[in-house]
Amino acid sequence: MVDDIKISSTSDTLVIGESAQLHVTISPSDASNKKFSWEVDDKVSINQSTGEVTALKAGLSTIRAIAHNGIVVDEFEMLITDPHAVIFNKKSYKMILSEKTGRVWLDRNLGASEACKTLTDLNCYGDYYQWGRGKDGHQAMFPRRVGTLANSITPNNANFITNPGSETTDWVAHSVDDSGDSRTLAWSDTGVNDICPKGYSVPTFEELDHEYQRSTYTKLGFEKLGSEKHNSVFDTSNGSLPLAGFRDNRGIIRHIKTNRDKSFYWTRSVGDDNTKSIALALSNTDVQFSLDIVRTRGLQVRCIKDVSGPPIITPSVNKLHAYFGVNITPITFVNFGAPVTRWSIDGLPAGLKMNYTTGIISGTPIKLQPETLYTVTASNDFGVSSTVIRIAVMSVPVPVTSIQLTHNTKRLNDKNVLQIGEVVQISAGFTPNNATIQKVSWLLNSKNATIHTSKEGITTLKGVSEGAVVLSATSLDGSNVVSRLTIHVVDKAIVFNGRTYNTVTSPTTGRVWLDRNLDADRVCGSAIDPVCFGGLYQFGRSADGHQERSNGNSGLARTVTSIVQVQ
Repeated sequence: MVDDIKISSTSDTLVIGESAQLHVTISPSDASNKKFSWEVDDKVSINQSTGEVTALKAGLSTIRAIAHNGIVVDEFEMLITDPHAVIFNKKSYKMILSEKTGRVWLDRNLGASEACKTLTDLNCYGDYYQWGRGKDGHQAMFPRRVGTLANSITPNNANFITNPGSETTDWVAHSVDDSGDSRTLAWSDTGVNDICPKGYSVPTFEELDHEYQRSTYTKLGFEKLGSEKHNSVFDTSNGSLPLAGFRDNRGIIRHIKTNRDKSFYWTRSVGDDNTKSIALALSNTDVQFSLDIVRTRGLQVRCIKDVSGPPIITPSVNKLHAYFGVNITPITFVNFGAPVTRWSIDGLPAGLKMNYTTGIISGTPIKLQPETLYTVTASNDFGVSSTVIRIAVMSVPVPVTSIQLTHNTKRLNDKNVLQIGEVVQISAGFTPNNATIQKVSWLLNSKNATIHTSKEGITTLKGVSEGAVVLSATSLDGSNVVSRLTIHVVDKAIVFNGRTYNTVTSPTTGRVWLDRNLDADRVCGSAIDPVCFGGLYQFGRSADGHQERSNGNSGLARTVTSIVQVQ
């Protein structure tokens, strides 16, 4: 009897599409029945025989192993992460790709617990940063407020620094960084006040502006973009910029409780007079740029991926079950990093190929194979990004069981006859008639004939030289069903009354004769070969049956050898 069951694994975290091996230990080791079953949720799938688990959906998955008696159970938790996830400050952000600019952004504001469900969703508001300041605690929803200006751009406290005396205020003392140049650098990737994940930065005015496709601008306070949608990455449901309000220079949050109709987003760019900075201003009706926001205010931040650095690629599918002979849906790759200059892959199933310019994998599999792992690598001068895809090539759902060949060759003496130079049409029928792939490959075993398939799919056979030729048609669905047809190619043949005759030319008269007597089955092997005797005709009488040697008649009938009239 089983007393205990334990699940173990080399990993408790998987990216969607990845697999891991789970192991079970049963106690006591000499239990009479060690059978058990797996139970999983919709975030993973598991092979009941091997215990291999595959990640399907992001989230925390609970996997259970249940002993045969149904009483002893163990649970194992596995974290399934999205391949687009960026883990930062114990939060999981997704990357979103702007179709307009090709740039990559985080899917929500810094500090937000989730992406927006609505534009007034409190959970997606995030933190409120003073311009150019690091993540020191001041950005929290309820920080302590102090009125003492900082003596450096890296204050060693979590206080929100107020300065209500003037709308030209800053949170640092005079002469510390009046121009803002130091904080512009501090908010870039790896800067001293870098608040974004590695490889990301607070956007510049130009980077944020490009998402709205404005070609020109002037620094005249608020630059109105209009209330209409601009098809930017922020107009999508998974990247919306919420109306999260802001914290004013006295430390009071505005437009968050009752009038949730306004929000500001910092850029790291300096304003026109160098004492203020630029922010994107949102409201219920307008999208604007404000070029003179005081730096004491606490605003939201949305991080952008830097253009330098290695690629970051993700495939359109992590696992592909392809069918033999069926074109695959091309596998493409989304690049969340810098541009790719080189693509490579460590092999592919027969019939598939990679475009080494775009990385796209396409083609038609021509050989069955079990699921195999392939590593795709994208690189540039800054580094390398690799991802793994799994491809299996399987038999088609409805395979061909037999092939029927139809043709319009002549049928003589139970043989299919084709004259030299003659062209006939060949076609293949399939059983069952709903077979998935109804195509064949054609093969001739000799050069006595040639075969050709037109662009329209019509296949023809042409006689070339005397002799027998075997035509084979093999199914292209991987089932390797074959149908064969034997055809006899004859030279200068004359078909008459169900027999094929060749001709001979007299060297004396130049006249052309049939090569044997009428009704003879073959040319004589000897003078007494009865198969070459032919029919016994009465003079001037037609072939009405009287000539048959088996009709019992006798008389003066003679065998006839015909002469061919020539011009």
